[in-house]
Amino acid sequence: MIVDDQYFYCKKEEGWKVLDNFGKLINNQKYDSVGHSHDSKIPTRKNGYWGWTDFTGEKVINYKYDFVGSGVVDDQFIAR
Repeated sequence: MIVDDQYFYCKKEEGWKVLDNFGKLINNQKYDSVGHSHDSKIPTRKNGYWGWTDFTGEKVINYKYDFVGSGVVDDQFIAR
């Protein structure tokens, strides 16, 4: 389990799950990997590519990047 300011990340056999700080499952997606949140967005990897998911579990940025990171300010993201 990984914890950051807003979320819990739990690893199960089928993949990573994301829960809010009340313990509520964000969605039923299973991720290959997750990163620490930025501006209420979560970097998530599926099928070998990174994207971003919001706090409701909706995809914000498609899974098509080799790397994603937080920008310097809110609503700014880095992708390669």
